[in-house]
Amino acid sequence: MQLSVTIPEAASASGIITFKVALSYQDATDIEPVSTNIIFRNFQQIQWLHSKLCTAFTDIIIPPLPDSPTQSLINDLDHVENKRLQVERFLCKLASRPEIVDHADMQYFLSNEMTHLDVIDTRRGTLGFGFLNQIMKPNYERGFRIFRPSEPVEENEQEEFQRRQMYILMLENHFSLVVEGINTVVEQREALGNILSQFGDIAIDSLHSKYRMGPGTKIDNRERHKRFDAEMQQFAIMLDDLQYINRRQGKAEVFRFGDVFLEYKDMLESVKHVMNNRTEILAEYVRLVKKRNKRRDKTEKLKLKTNESSPEVQAAITEETKANENVEVEQKKYESCQKNLTQELVRFEREKAKDFRKALNEFVEIQIHFEKEKFLLLKKTLDGLRGNISESQLARKSPSLTDIPVTSRPIHSGADFDLSDIDSDDDAFESEDLDDEEVPTHPRFMESEAWNAGAPSENYDPLNA
Repeated sequence: MQLSVTIPEAASASGIITFKVALSYQDATDIEPVSTNIIFRNFQQIQWLHSKLCTAFTDIIIPPLPDSPTQSLINDLDHVENKRLQVERFLCKLASRPEIVDHADMQYFLSNEMTHLDVIDTRRGTLGFGFLNQIMKPNYERGFRIFRPSEPVEENEQEEFQRRQMYILMLENHFSLVVEGINTVVEQREALGNILSQFGDIAIDSLHSKYRMGPGTKIDNRERHKRFDAEMQQFAIMLDDLQYINRRQGKAEVFRFGDVFLEYKDMLESVKHVMNNRTEILAEYVRLVKKRNKRRDKTEKLKLKTNESSPEVQAAITEETKANENVEVEQKKYESCQKNLTQELVRFEREKAKDFRKALNEFVEIQIHFEKEKFLLLKKTLDGLRGNISESQLARKSPSLTDIPVTSRPIHSGADFDLSDIDSDDDAFESEDLDDEEVPTHPRFMESEAWNAGAPSENYDPLNA
């Protein structure tokens, strides 16, 4: 039975964000879901679940808990939408792990029995691996436990393990740079929007008709004043709308693209925790091997000094046998841990490739969507300057972030992806007929060969072109 989780809605009230969680259970062979259910959970209950899972599972990678909602922004619709997307990604990752879904705490979270009283103390830390960054012992390097075994042990791929450590540290650095770059782009885009708005205000003040065409005492001058002032007003409205679109575009890029990189950067703490668990088991394995070797040496020395049937030799043999049994038990535990770590890292890479490819697809779609918004705004302003539409029709606002069209295209895993997948994705786009539009007769545009080739209509959709 497979579990599918979506959060179609989220709302804030009394300083708490409540998420509407839609659960769908279905068999792998069935198309339609076997059963569905709706539950409502707040952020404190999600914190409770994350804390329980971090305690229960020390050998698998637990996705990071999203940041707590900011109380000063609790009633901001964009902030609520951001938390909805973050929590949905978090629960979807949990739902993809059968061992997590079958756990008692997860089943309780998904049931209708859970109440709002089942929360953790928010004054305490919620991340089970936070100590790795807070308590930096001498044998820790950027969250990794450093251990070099003094005794050779079987199945110890220490060089490969150290390469994996370097790879994780490299990813952490790259993710930090990507998130920093995205934030810089968003800040610059917002600054550009502010400059555009200021430019519109300055243009109105500088190019007002009274500064160009006299006091306007003549009738013909007054009419020209009105027309020119109306055109400048349309121009200023366009620049204000461009500022608004730039801000919405920046938030959409962070919510659907930047946050994915940030979540994987935080997930590396869980990866380090799982790898450190392997290091601790290896250290215990090496300790028992050293103890077994000492018992063996002691037994060999006693055999040389006394008869093998003597009580001292028999006691030493018993101790050596017990030490061998302990080593065999710890060896099996270490081999199982090593195998589990490899599987977790492979799964991490596969999910990373899938999620990043989806994030890149959505990033491109966001760019196309907002560039189309800007194009339509410019075209509408141009029509207004020509007198084709009224000033009231010019007033418009960009849709909210929840209205941004994001296609649900199939996402390939890292293991299965190749160049042929790029061509196969083209089938997801459907072409539509574009209505012919009359070519404008303005002399400036008549000179443009690109415009003579045919201007796009307002129904033009870059996603389906």
